Amino acid sequence: MASEVDVVVLTPNEAPLRPEVLAGVARQAGIKTNLHRMTAAPRPDDVNRWATIARGRNRARRIGAAPWLMFLDDDVVLGENCLATLVEQLRRRPVFGALAADYLGESHGGERMGHVAMGATLFRRVAVCSIRFRWESGKCECQCCCDDLRDLGMGIAYEPRARAEHLTGSERRSHRDLEPRDNASGSLAAAPRILAAFDRRHLRLFRRRFLASLRSAGNSEHVTAVGYGLYPSELRALSQEPHTDVFAMSPSEVSPARRRVKDFQTVLEHLPAATPVAYWDAGDVVFQDSLQSLWEMVRANPDKLLVVREPQPFTVNTVANAWTLSIRDSTARRETLELFRQSPVLNAGFAAGSAGAMLRYLRFAAPAWHSPALVGSTDWGDQTGFNLYCHRHPDCWHEIEEGWNYCLAGRGRREAYWDKNGRIASERGTPIAVAHGNAKTLSSLPLREPRF
Repeated sequence: MASEVDVVVLTPNEAPLRPEVLAGVARQAGIKTNLHRMTAAPRPDDVNRWATIARGRNRARRIGAAPWLMFLDDDVVLGENCLATLVEQLRRRPVFGALAADYLGESHGGERMGHVAMGATLFRRVAVCSIRFRWESGKCECQCCCDDLRDLGMGIAYEPRARAEHLTGSERRSHRDLEPRDNASGSLAAAPRILAAFDRRHLRLFRRRFLASLRSAGNSEHVTAVGYGLYPSELRALSQEPHTDVFAMSPSEVSPARRRVKDFQTVLEHLPAATPVAYWDAGDVVFQDSLQSLWEMVRANPDKLLVVREPQPFTVNTVANAWTLSIRDSTARRETLELFRQSPVLNAGFAAGSAGAMLRYLRFAAPAWHSPALVGSTDWGDQTGFNLYCHRHPDCWHEIEEGWNYCLAGRGRREAYWDKNGRIASERGTPIAVAHGNAKTLSSLPLREPRF
């Protein structure tokens, strides 16, 4: 009995399929093919082409009931016996979840490839149902699929005996060469991006408080989560959150607040310099309003970090004092104390700015922690380095309203509270778009935190 394969052709519109593509499917001998068409048109909130394709593939993977499913691009022609070859080789290699025909010429004569393009790829049904297509900044949906299958212990590779042709006149760029672009203009996208870094201890809070309140407040911005030491199952669950990308990083003794100074650079280097970006601490933040006004301020100040001060000045902020007094080098310690005593204490749990402005801070701070300027500081996070950068470079930052990162630590017990509508309110009437429960202050607020 012939093997049965569901062949799904993903298209960006309703235009008729090319006759060459249809003919390629029709000539597959020894295979019962069920041809399906899935249209995945770009949406206004799609940051790039990868997001559109990933959404389409997630819908398409549920089509049909055959034990084999092939994704076929609408500009790829299957060679003779391509499907039969892929089915046979998958049967011979039970640890593989998928095999592909190399229609882009990426495999260089059978060389093992980390990246496998999805334009002519045959999956075991059980494999394609075990993952969810997604993308990351700088990493296309094909590469993410490869990584996720391999994390599950399943192989994916090109099969050199399976042939397929990419039609002449079609765009021949590899997915890895594609940068996110604006769907309307074709120019590089500058859609706002939110960053967050956390380890397994704060994963639950990140999902149930940070992400949940962000979306409940009507914000649909893409979030790039840098997760340290997360299990594969946790990564898969997190990648299924709407508009959320995940960078998986190994665990270490260094806190996420310190590690993000280096790792956020990897994310931002793949974004256009004008992209509006903001980060908040991942586990103790509650979003309450739209972020659109924040993005407008970023666009109006493209060369500056937007920052918020803490309630207490340096002279009475015992924590900030202790972190500064522990700097080992006596000259650096004295100069930093003098600088900080005449400056506001800026909270490092938040910053906003263009990707270019954010990178300038991060590129200063990452090496500073290994220099005499900061070595020896007992600061477990990046607060001291953040203030050092800002107060050494006064033209590089701009203070904004405290409601964008309303720090609860250092305030009177009744100064902030949960109101009857489940919002954090200020007795002074301060508008609070984002509340920051630094030093575990969220749990001590009067009344009870709602479920989002």
